[in-house]
Amino acid sequence: MALRRRASHAGWLASAGVAIPVVSVGNLSLGGTGKSPLIRSLARALLQGVPHELSPLLPALGLPVAILSRGYGRASRGWRLVSRGEGPLLEVEEAGDEPLMLARQLPGAWVAVCEDRRAGARRLVELGAGGILLDDGYQHLALRRDLDLLLWDCQVDPARECVLPFGRLRENPAAALDAGVLLFGRPSPRLLAARLDWFRGLFRQAGRPFPPAFAVESSLAGLTDPATGRPHSPAGLGRHGLFCGIAAPERFLEQAERLLGAPAWSRCWGDHHDFTEADLETLRRAVREQRLGRLVTTWKDAVRLPAQHGLPLLVAEQELRIQAADLYLQRHE
Repeated sequence: MALRRRASHAGWLASAGVAIPVVSVGNLSLGGTGKSPLIRSLARALLQGVPHELSPLLPALGLPVAILSRGYGRASRGWRLVSRGEGPLLEVEEAGDEPLMLARQLPGAWVAVCEDRRAGARRLVELGAGGILLDDGYQHLALRRDLDLLLWDCQVDPARECVLPFGRLRENPAAALDAGVLLFGRPSPRLLAARLDWFRGLFRQAGRPFPPAFAVESSLAGLTDPATGRPHSPAGLGRHGLFCGIAAPERFLEQAERLLGAPAWSRCWGDHHDFTEADLETLRRAVREQRLGRLVTTWKDAVRLPAQHGLPLLVAEQELRIQAADLYLQRHE
């Protein structure tokens, strides 16, 4: 990975841009850092024409804004247009769970998948997109970006964590030198201060100016009935269960308990889990035997369930709070 990045810097690895602005959202570690919620937050602000905390740093992304993803876990390959702003055009098997989730959550946004990000970006330009948000694009160096947003989980110590297969990192933390903005997830005052010190030292040693840095706090803000799209009040939810198949499920469980109270039952599967009929029966049996009024899950899991799942389902809505890292530390002194 380090050689690839050096080859890209030297011009030995072919890299090309497209005729519209491209902003990449990525990370250096395996899943669960909050890329999809950040992309949703950025796209929603652009669609609604409202300022975002990162707006002053972004290039002029025009409308329609398009989200380009690899489409991890899908059965299809190559280019697929998941949505042209009017809801999903494909099922989860062809689109992948996260692109389908974003297509449902962001009416007005285009969503596409393609392993070859440069080819996918060119197709979006041909169709008339005004700007591209590149999902999980930090390692895709063949497509030139106007800005790289890099997410780092504060719980991960860059001085101690190892690169795969010995740790959770895709690349050495020194790859952060290519980031235009650093965003630190799951912050605490102590951890954020330590991570800022480490990364500032990295940039100082390389003779680079330190980029703008932000703290990103995530919480669950409410519930939605996925069948109707209508909000459901967390108050008086009663006896409920939780389930998910995501990276870092403990975060979802903790936040859900904070919002809804302790669940009567819970179950977690692995990330991008494909729910089988046996899994659905496990959930139905839990509803019957545990006398659950509702089952609460994530949007990412909800889109992987078959339409006729027969479950009393609600999805938890995730909310991000983004503020300058120095301001976060001042407020927590």
